[in-house]
Amino acid sequence: MPALDVPVDEPFDTPLGGDAVLRLDAAGRVTFANLAAAHLLGAESALAVVGDDTTHALRRSGQGSAALALHSAVDAVRARASTRAAFTVHDALGTPVAHWQVTPHGTGVSIVVRPAAPDDPPADPPVPNESRDDPRDDSFDEVAGELAGASDDLDRALERLAAVARTRLGGDGACVLMLGDAGAEPRDARIVAANGTLATLGGQATELHEPPSPLHHAITTRRVVVSALPGADRHSGARRYLLVAPFVVGGARAGGALCVVTAREPGPRERALAERLAEHGALAMRNRRQTLADERGARDARLLAGAARILARHVTPQTLYPALARVVREALGACGFTVTLADVDTGHVDWLYSEGTGDDVAEAVRASVGGFWECAGGGVVRDGAPLFVDGTLPAPASDVDRAVDERLRGTPAHALALLPLVADETRGLLALQFPERRAFDEAGRRLLADFAAHVAVAVRNTTLLVTRERERDRAAAAADIARVALDAASTEAGAAAILGVLDRLVPSQGKALSLLRDQTGQVECTAASGTIAFLRGLRSPRAPRTAPRAVDTRVRPVLVDDLRRILTPERCPPAAVQPGTAASAVVVPLVARGRALGDLVVTTPLGEPLPADGRDALVQLAAPVALAMDALLLNEERRRRVVEERQMMEQLRQAEKMAALGELVAGVAHEINNPLTGISAFAELLLDDVLTDEQRESVRLIKREADRAVGVVRDLLAFSRKTEPAYTPLDLNDLIERTLRLRAYALRAAGVEVELALDPARPVVLGDEAKLQQVLLNVLLNAEHAMRDAAERRLTVATRRERGRVVVSVADTGAGIAPDVLPRIFEPFFTTKPAGEGTGLGLSVSYGIVQAHGGELHAESAPGGGARLDVVLPAHHVPAP
Repeated sequence: MPALDVPVDEPFDTPLGGDAVLRLDAAGRVTFANLAAAHLLGAESALAVVGDDTTHALRRSGQGSAALALHSAVDAVRARASTRAAFTVHDALGTPVAHWQVTPHGTGVSIVVRPAAPDDPPADPPVPNESRDDPRDDSFDEVAGELAGASDDLDRALERLAAVARTRLGGDGACVLMLGDAGAEPRDARIVAANGTLATLGGQATELHEPPSPLHHAITTRRVVVSALPGADRHSGARRYLLVAPFVVGGARAGGALCVVTAREPGPRERALAERLAEHGALAMRNRRQTLADERGARDARLLAGAARILARHVTPQTLYPALARVVREALGACGFTVTLADVDTGHVDWLYSEGTGDDVAEAVRASVGGFWECAGGGVVRDGAPLFVDGTLPAPASDVDRAVDERLRGTPAHALALLPLVADETRGLLALQFPERRAFDEAGRRLLADFAAHVAVAVRNTTLLVTRERERDRAAAAADIARVALDAASTEAGAAAILGVLDRLVPSQGKALSLLRDQTGQVECTAASGTIAFLRGLRSPRAPRTAPRAVDTRVRPVLVDDLRRILTPERCPPAAVQPGTAASAVVVPLVARGRALGDLVVTTPLGEPLPADGRDALVQLAAPVALAMDALLLNEERRRRVVEERQMMEQLRQAEKMAALGELVAGVAHEINNPLTGISAFAELLLDDVLTDEQRESVRLIKREADRAVGVVRDLLAFSRKTEPAYTPLDLNDLIERTLRLRAYALRAAGVEVELALDPARPVVLGDEAKLQQVLLNVLLNAEHAMRDAAERRLTVATRRERGRVVVSVADTGAGIAPDVLPRIFEPFFTTKPAGEGTGLGLSVSYGIVQAHGGELHAESAPGGGARLDVVLPAHHVPAP
């Protein structure tokens, strides 16, 4: 092997932290370099020198003489003048600085630079094809070069090491063992290379037994151990010896050992040679581990960079979590995961997403009594430190952890990684489940922790975006609700539009908006939708303050597990039989200007309460809804007053018309009364003449009809006459008969049958005849109008005495009075008649007249069963003559 001693003028001060390994292609460019080689070439990282020209780089770094020697050595190897070239670089004093070795590698060369030891003597140029250890061959240097550059094909280099060890030590067989864990106390090893009598052991695993095992002793003491094997060779009868040389670098185990079986006991030279071979094997293993670590670091960096790019592209929950699931499955190899946000201060937990075995974990935790904060994940969020479990049961384990472990049995999950999510104010947990058991080495833990940091940032960004969108949607909903209050034509239409706005923001099974009616003290459902649409228009008594539906002045939603607890048959009979009442509900009170207006009810399927986000939205929109409903009620009141004013003006005009009509009727009646009186008088005179029977009957008919017409005219004059109130004893039966005569023609024309059931004792009351006749006439007109569309038209008028009072009952067979209308029939200007047919004052005026007479006016009705009005007046006792 040619060797060169190359003096350098400049101090050789490149910091070599170990063997520098380089590979050059046929053009002289660097295709591989470790960190020590990068430092030798004046770079900070290996990637910085890949693709560079080595000799140029050496000149730039101040190693011009070494570059010249390297150029000559590379040329010699490429020309196949030698299988290997080597040279030593000295400083100005002749002290060895580094040993360079060049060997073929594919179409290029592999270069190993080893720092010189402090006690290395100045090296003489070695004789070609000679070895410093054995002049017979150069296999030792060859295997040393192979091992130094064996970062990719370590197994082949170790096979070469075992073959050289067997040959050089004169053994029957040799093997190389790799320890299972080089960092801790070794427990087992795997045979990675074997030959000779040990060839059959290749690939097998072996345990490191306690002393006096020579393998265990050599590895734990880090020294070469020679031990006689028990028994003798069955063919020759000679004893066999086992030499074990541990892989040691700098006094530390390098994770392997060289074992050689020899026929004679190895001496000091063989031990030293084995130790040197083991040292080269240790360096090869260390370099390989470093290479693997570098490759893994680069791979992990690429994985994290790719994951960061993927997560950064997705900013909505709908796209982020499926993308995260793909990364977790394909890049990390997990079989499931969960993402949870958790607030340590409030204890609130939000399960954002789960997939695979993560679904089992989430269901087990949610179903447990202790919940999230009692499991290992809750502790990770509180402490901020990750937890890695080789299995599915952490130690120590809580009852919730045991429930999760039980749930995961039979699933692919066999290892857990619980990683805290921390990004600004965001706190949460990323729980990963893996399909195989793993010890989670330091690099793996670091990778998962870094991955969790990227996930935390993505979750934070998504959460902030969702929060902003939620606030934007709620603000838009509040604006829509305000517009509804301005544009709605009625309270009912506005309430229905508000429910539509709420349904877009908070979808649910059903919604209802109820208002508290101060006039009746009842809660009226103004609008309803979905499965509780049947509530629209229904009224129920106001719930007591302690009931779930109680309206409070504070916006505090009430959760109702079953709506049937509120809509009981006693409080709301029509709703009790509806299937939509079998639901969970949230009741939100509506408060405006310091007073309770009503409440908003939102229903969900029974046993499925509305999510917290939906409840928060309802609470936030309760104020806009209350203000909108308050504005609608004010508009309704304003419209009602405008209508009342219009009705009042119309009634005033009608009263003026009636007054003028009354005067006209009085004048016409007076003019008609004179000729009718004459007709009656002449008819009476004719009766004194001699007439035939037929003529006499005709004259009697003339007189009778004339007298009847005179009576009608007299009644008209009496009704239209303006008189001061005069309370006199009145025969009610006579007053009823005279009033019925006024409506006799209209009743006959309408097909109304009149039944009289008057008290034969002829009850007497003290009152104003004109006013009481007006009351009776108004009652009769209402009864007549109520029977306009009835199949059977029968009017019953009766009088009777009851405990010192006289009762006049007027009953009809009309459609009856609706329950919601009945309490209002005596209100001024309230009417159910079409526009132009009623003023809404008839019964209210009658009510006032009756009260002025010390009496009462009552109404009773059943829908579809007619109505009855009772005029109750104090009886007047007439003294006996």
